[in-house]
Amino acid sequence: MYRHFYGLNERPFNLTPDPRFLFLSENHRGALEHLIYGIRQREGFIAITGDVGTGKTTLCRALLEKLDPKTKSALVLNPLLSEEELLRAILQDFGVPSRAQSKKGLIDDLNGFLLGQLGSGSPAVLIVDEAQDLSLPVLEQLRILSNLETTKEKLLQIVLMGQNELRDKLALPALRQLNQRISVRYHIRPLQPDEVPRYILHRLMVAGARGGVSFSQDALERISRESQGIPRLINLICDRALLAGYVERARTIGASLVDRAVQSLQGEAPAPPRAQTRSRRWPAAAGIGGAVLVASLLILGVWGGWFEWSAERSTAPASSRTAASLARDYVFDESFPYTITVSRLEAVKDVVQTVRKLEALGIEVYLWTQEAPGQPARTWVFVGKFKTRPEAEQARAAFVTKTGVGEAEVVAVQGLREQGTAGR
Repeated sequence: MYRHFYGLNERPFNLTPDPRFLFLSENHRGALEHLIYGIRQREGFIAITGDVGTGKTTLCRALLEKLDPKTKSALVLNPLLSEEELLRAILQDFGVPSRAQSKKGLIDDLNGFLLGQLGSGSPAVLIVDEAQDLSLPVLEQLRILSNLETTKEKLLQIVLMGQNELRDKLALPALRQLNQRISVRYHIRPLQPDEVPRYILHRLMVAGARGGVSFSQDALERISRESQGIPRLINLICDRALLAGYVERARTIGASLVDRAVQSLQGEAPAPPRAQTRSRRWPAAAGIGGAVLVASLLILGVWGGWFEWSAERSTAPASSRTAASLARDYVFDESFPYTITVSRLEAVKDVVQTVRKLEALGIEVYLWTQEAPGQPARTWVFVGKFKTRPEAEQARAAFVTKTGVGEAEVVAVQGLREQGTAGR
């Protein structure tokens, strides 16, 4: 949405664990060096801990990119597995076919694979993310896997990445044998106040910033204080601040915009990970007049008839559902002469709240700002692009039914242009 306005190639503060955006603070650099050292020295168990949102998963991705090409790796992202499911997940990620029906058979298959790797000089690494959620039996199973060794070295290096609770869990008497085998430990701390501005600048540069946007000193201090140096919170605040800045057409993000961003995020602070249910997938769509129209109709529940919204809703925290912003600049396209207007707003906070509510429902949102000399800027909130009015009316009916936004109406793009509002 704000990407084109600020001249960015991509969103700089996305929450996905893209290793290109990893900012190596002194603490994060130390964690990465400990990981690489432990793996190269075949230390067996390595435990990396850190508070929620400090960048552990991104560090995992960066580690995988820095491993020797000969190193075979397996990454387990779902900690809610049984012992047998864990073994099967490890074999699958290593690319090892197995028809074993018992844990012993699965371990034998894994042992055979690891011995083959040792013979070819290719080490094997298992990384388990969100390890604080592993059950005690599964952690004990991992300890047993560490017994796979020769007289000289371990066959499998195991990295446990988890929140602070992992340290408490490892200290339990029932896991004392596992705890004693962890030879490399490191705790990731939040960023220091002087590192926050460098973190923000780093992500902007990776996203392709060329001077189109900047943060004032007051804004940077406010972000540091509100986020307490936690990268995920920094990302959320900065993303919302850029959205607010875009609505106001501000090239410099000041403290007031950061305050609005924080206010818009109240009640959306990241929550501890929860089990997620599988959502139904939409069927593949075809032959309905273009990808943009297909996406719009699928989101609104219209495609060759009516589709009910999935009864199985994701249980992910609201922040993770709304952070992947779907909103974008509305570009007038003669091929799609109709759209649906949701509202026309002047206040930044109203725009942010409206976008947030629609995104939480997974609805594709477009913004277009109308500016006129001597008048306050107004931002139109649009939903979808459509080739014909009947298609748009059908989509509007579905939209109103599902959201309760009765003031939504179909408008002709040409009509807006004839009112003297040139498209951006």
